[in-house]
Amino acid sequence: TNYQSLLRLARIGQINPLMGADPSSYKGAQVVVDNDTFIIPLEGVIDIAAEKSRLEKALAASQKERDSIAKRLENPAFVEKAKPEAVEKARADHAAHAAEAERLVAALRRLG
Repeated sequence: TNYQSLLRLARIGQINPLMGADPSSYKGAQVVVDNDTFIIPLEGVIDIAAEKSRLEKALAASQKERDSIAKRLENPAFVEKAKPEAVEKARADHAAHAAEAERLVAALRRLG
């Protein structure tokens, strides 16, 4: 079963399935297998404070890059004078950093 496979992969003894509960109310790693969502408690497994610090640094860097690219894209001189490929790359980079920032915010929220 998915449950048994997940136990073996995570090398742990027990995982509590959500059974319809809101996943955002649980702290830990969320794993989705097919249509099942499992929460793996991380307290005592990893240093939560260190992980939060790492995620906060990554979030700050991603937000800084996102905002820098946004300013470049808001500059009419850049959009008008730059090669279309450069503008498209900047837009793609902006979208990637915005998505990464959202992912990191969600990860921080899950850690509490």
